[in-house]
Amino acid sequence: MPVALDRRGTLALVATASGLATFFTVLFAGSALYPEAPALGIGAGIAGVGGAIAAARAYWASSTRKVRERISAVMDAVGETLGQSDPISARGKIGDGAEASEPDASVVGDAER
Repeated sequence: MPVALDRRGTLALVATASGLATFFTVLFAGSALYPEAPALGIGAGIAGVGGAIAAARAYWASSTRKVRERISAVMDAVGETLGQSDPISARGKIGDGAEASEPDASVVGDAER
């Protein structure tokens, strides 16, 4: 059973935070250092932008992995719970090549009385 997960909110948060970090890096590191040492200002700006993007990517990968692990654990628990409490599921589903079991004659006979 596939499980759909909507992570658009998390993506928007990560994109916004990394965009702000990139903007402030260029604004402060690049602009503040550029008048004094142009090469250092450009280098700091490039390193800062790369670092902000790398941090955002690392956070996204980590949070995605954690969510997948949690969903997997929940699906395993649900599967085990359904497997233990439903003895009929061990026989197979109708339509999967398994035949439906016939009703017990003693139960049917009791219901008609």
